[in-house]
Amino acid sequence: MARISEFQQRGYILAKDILTEDTVRDLVRQLDELSHRWQKIGAWTVPDGVTQVSRFWPLIFNDRLLEIVRELTGPDVRFLQHNDLHVGFSSYNWHRDSVNRRLGEGRDWDETEPYRIVRVGFYLHPRAESAFRLGLIPGTHRLDTATNRRARERLEKAMGSYSLIQRMLFGANPSPATAEWLSPAAGDAVIFDPRIIHTGSRSTGPKYAIFLAYGVPNSHYFDHAAYYRYLRPELGYQEIHPELITRLQAAGLYQHVENGWKVSQPTVPGIVQSFLARHIRYQRPTG
Repeated sequence: MARISEFQQRGYILAKDILTEDTVRDLVRQLDELSHRWQKIGAWTVPDGVTQVSRFWPLIFNDRLLEIVRELTGPDVRFLQHNDLHVGFSSYNWHRDSVNRRLGEGRDWDETEPYRIVRVGFYLHPRAESAFRLGLIPGTHRLDTATNRRARERLEKAMGSYSLIQRMLFGANPSPATAEWLSPAAGDAVIFDPRIIHTGSRSTGPKYAIFLAYGVPNSHYFDHAAYYRYLRPELGYQEIHPELITRLQAAGLYQHVENGWKVSQPTVPGIVQSFLARHIRYQRPTG
């Protein structure tokens, strides 16, 4: 119950030792193998890479991870097609991963149906070799936060274009006083509500990360799944491979999502965001 309360109040938890050392080494080797052609550029990322590259499928079914996800969301959790592979890549600005990214606007903020979606971030590099940190602003996934209105407005502005320009020019965005910075150990998982405001720092060493998502099927789930699969073409999402569908069905983790699902007030990416997505997403790996 303490873990559930922490997640509900803060919007994230750190789950330690989800992956073994051998698994971490193997994942890093696989990421290096796939990204080596792009290492000279310094950043490589593939949205939807986990579902499209079969060697990463076992992560989806990790028993220790699923036990915690079910504790946080409920027993009827399903895999959600919102995933990424990263090597040397980090976000450019404070942002949300949700469909509706403006506080209070859209169905994401209507809890008549509980919002039961989680993102999972595995950071696979040793802390001693990388200065990377993940920043999160606790409580920004909730409308009823204790933060006063003026302070909350300032937090929301942290995601604006001015902050993005500062990051691109100077390597750092303004950091709100309430931000918390994590340096997860290799094998730990950061499990967070997609509505929480977060960002990654620049790294002075190697950075390897893999992201997954899960959720309980309701309107929030279908909004989220349809948004990334059908409404964000610049990210290059594809149909889930039939073999993976079969595995998900056998594990009780599959949920079909119709192309015609009407997403509530989806966030439209800006020009800069779309440009970055199109030009930093490199050739899709296979295998």
